Amino acid sequence: MAQRYARIDVDFMHKRTANKLLQEFGPAGPLVFLLLLLRSKDGVVPGIFTYTSEANAWEKLGLENATLDFTFDAFLKLTGRLKQTSRTPVGRLMNVKLTRYGDWQKDAQRYEEATKKSRIRRKSTGDTRGTPPGTGAGHSGGPSSSTTSIGQDRGQRNGKHPHDCPTCGARQPSRSALDDHLRIFHPADPEPEPVAATSSDDLPF
Repeated sequence: MAQRYARIDVDFMHKRTANKLLQEFGPAGPLVFLLLLLRSKDGVVPGIFTYTSEANAWEKLGLENATLDFTFDAFLKLTGRLKQTSRTPVGRLMNVKLTRYGDWQKDAQRYEEATKKSRIRRKSTGDTRGTPPGTGAGHSGGPSSSTTSIGQDRGQRNGKHPHDCPTCGARQPSRSALDDHLRIFHPADPEPEPVAATSSDDLPF
């Protein structure tokens, strides 16, 4: 069944793939990649974009009336070198497979599950570190604890939030959520990747 919505990494424009597309094709490069990702979700096989000609590809992406300085073929050659797409002809059709599509779905699902478990854990243990001032149990106002207050003051003086990720800067609602974020997206000892694979920084969402 076709899917109507896609998960997009909020840091997509800071990742390697977007930077390469921006350098080669300007702002239209990352835009075409995002449109390709969206259209690949509503196909018969999620993660595969099918077209019959250059004009048909731009029409399916919604760019048939746009003035672009590059061809769809040139775009796919670059994303192919970045190990993000692969093309397979089937008769008069051309199938474009997003090679990391399955990994993106798993990463997004793991992150959502970890966030959900973190919320449940905080609720069951009475952890109020992520509770806004004035809403903590037993408090009519102010931060939920003196430790949190000190951490927040110190973070504000340094221009950072106490739960900002030290690696990518993504803000988390609590210390436990930050721990989950670091464990999932920035493991201390990542497993070595195959030579042909791209870095985890290449994930667009």
